[in-house]
Amino acid sequence: MPIHFLTKNYLPFMWAFIAFVALIVVRLFWLDYAMQDSFLFEGAPIIGNNDGYFYAEGARDIIAGFHQENDLSPIHSPLSILTAFIAQTTGIPLSWLMLLMPVFCGSLIAFPIFFITLHFIQQSKIDFLKPDIPYFGALNAAIFGGLCVSYYNRTALGYFDTDMLILPLVLSFYYFIFKYFLNNNSTHHLRPISLFLMGIFGILSVYWHHGIQNIFLLFFIILLIFTFISTFYFYSIKKEKSFRFLKYLDIISITSLTLIIPHFVPLCFALLFYILCTHFLLKWPKLLYSFIVLFIICILGVAFYTSFDLLHSLFKIYILHELPTQSEFIFWNVLTTINEVSAIDYPTLFKRVSSHIIIFIFSIIGLFLLIVKYPCFILTIPFIFLGLAGIEWGLRFNIFAVPFLAITFSFFLSYILSYVSHSNIRIPLFIFLFSLCLYPSIQHIQQYRYFSLYNPQELTLLSHLKTLANREDYVVAWWDYGYAIRYYGDTKTLIDGGKHDGSINFLVSYMLVQPLFPSLNLAYITSEFTEQIFQKNLPNNQIVDYIFKYYQLDKTHPNLSLDTLLQNKEIQLPEKSQDIYYYIPLRMFKLLPSIENFSNIHLSSGEPLKNSFYFFSELLQEKEEKLYLKNYRTGKDIAIIDLQKGLLIKDEKIEIPIKEILIITEEKMNHSFIHTQPNINKRSFFEQSNLYVIYLKEQSSAFLLDSNSFQSTALQLFLNTENAQKYFQLVASNPTGRIYKLIHERKN
Repeated sequence: MPIHFLTKNYLPFMWAFIAFVALIVVRLFWLDYAMQDSFLFEGAPIIGNNDGYFYAEGARDIIAGFHQENDLSPIHSPLSILTAFIAQTTGIPLSWLMLLMPVFCGSLIAFPIFFITLHFIQQSKIDFLKPDIPYFGALNAAIFGGLCVSYYNRTALGYFDTDMLILPLVLSFYYFIFKYFLNNNSTHHLRPISLFLMGIFGILSVYWHHGIQNIFLLFFIILLIFTFISTFYFYSIKKEKSFRFLKYLDIISITSLTLIIPHFVPLCFALLFYILCTHFLLKWPKLLYSFIVLFIICILGVAFYTSFDLLHSLFKIYILHELPTQSEFIFWNVLTTINEVSAIDYPTLFKRVSSHIIIFIFSIIGLFLLIVKYPCFILTIPFIFLGLAGIEWGLRFNIFAVPFLAITFSFFLSYILSYVSHSNIRIPLFIFLFSLCLYPSIQHIQQYRYFSLYNPQELTLLSHLKTLANREDYVVAWWDYGYAIRYYGDTKTLIDGGKHDGSINFLVSYMLVQPLFPSLNLAYITSEFTEQIFQKNLPNNQIVDYIFKYYQLDKTHPNLSLDTLLQNKEIQLPEKSQDIYYYIPLRMFKLLPSIENFSNIHLSSGEPLKNSFYFFSELLQEKEEKLYLKNYRTGKDIAIIDLQKGLLIKDEKIEIPIKEILIITEEKMNHSFIHTQPNINKRSFFEQSNLYVIYLKEQSSAFLLDSNSFQSTALQLFLNTENAQKYFQLVASNPTGRIYKLIHERKN
């Protein structure tokens, strides 16, 4: 009896657990590699994504029990709350939780994929289905889905983000939907349990990531169409009256709840209210149906009323590539600079969602096969569509198609193998095909080495901010570094990975690429206006409009009037409430042309203002007083700089005169925070030329730029020029970056 019970009830969990452990082991493949000194900071490997520091900041502040107003700390984020809870109950440091949570949480997807696949295969009515096929097929789906390129990349070691749990939660929601649909022996006493678990996972999915609500809206629409067609078919054509219609209404009701109630606790109460009411009305079918229909009509009215603006906004962002704004001015579209929302080609799409084009084709065949046999599987279309739409909307969305295509592929594979009658042939053949389909994913994982977003020297520099600055102080830096600054430096930033619309990006871009004096004036104004906007609860994406209104600037010539204001030495600045720091990392100079785009735009027409020349090379070689600039992708020489003659040589024939060559060495200092300080050796050559060359000796890097780019605040601060020292104080420095405090005496 115990053996039979174990075999019958625990065997599926044992198979699913094997898949879960396999996914963990593979994800830990690079842990030993990540323990190199070049990846370690404070004893733990550095994570590989910016957003991780956002959620870690929230966890840190939850543990500390406090945070500052307007510091944008995500203390109410589910991931931050979960991380803080684990840290407090286990004592594991946040740095290790950020590294390992994606490994364990991301691997949980093995369970819902396994049970969904197993459920569909076991429900199959194929007479020649062999008893070993369902478990092998479900195991294949669980491991393949968990290791497929897109899903692995976003749940890999050190990729600390909400992706680690969003699909396990969504798939659990789908599992109970499918189980509810396909269980023909449903009894009334089991109905509340099925509905409750279905609703809880739907609620948790939306709570974990509010963006899922947008996909559930499409799911809801498809569900309405599916309900109408199915009801017409079974009631009008087959003349079949069954429990089926009630199932459709139940799922419609529960899904619609997640669309209109944004808060977790009220949503749970609404779910319980619905389940209890409908359960007690089961004895009176007419009253039951009347209640459900009335319930759905009320929710539909609210859902579509509240979702119209949402749909319109999503259409503008992802179809028209326009960001919503209420500003009178035109700004550079931030979506053009984010790789995750850039279009990809078909080979990349096939690789990311199925690891290989052949597997993708079989997955699509399996999808049609599943929909034909089990029409309810059409409810997965919103997620599959979103994943495939990544070809236009960006690779960040590919992850949503992965588990469903893994299920359809394994269903197709199991269907084909069910034709093999001999188990001594069928099982080895399955293992061979299973290994074959996993090969592209394993090959990708072997090549996808662990990488850290920052190096230890950079984080050492950022951690100095905790001692140098107060929590209310602002740090001027590009948005790529905002989350890390807030986590390690515990200060405020003007922009970060979530707050970087065209309006505020225009201002920070201006601070980095314009000369020093206009930059510092704008830094004072922007930091104070940011605080005022928060206090008055005004939309932050209109900050440029507020500045123009406050200083009564001419909007017919907006750029000229703003330049004139910021260059005015008698400018009246808002009353100072905090200090301002600038963080200038060396790696930012790769992005400088993109950063300049945000402020190099006419605010009325949207046209570019000027074209500055700027080139940055990290790969170069010095030989016999000559610098050989290399293409960082191919490693081939693209130009030679003659340090003695002051010439830039291209194609071994074209010689371009250079105005100045600045050779920068890092002078070691004894200051606790200033580890090195730039030492400039200037060589002048052709006065009429407009080309500057800056050679960073220790960093093996070089800049080629014109006079406009040479005068930019970012470059002047990195070089610590005499002009920069008039307005700024160098407070922390090493070869990877500089931190400055703004010390200019201001007029109020």
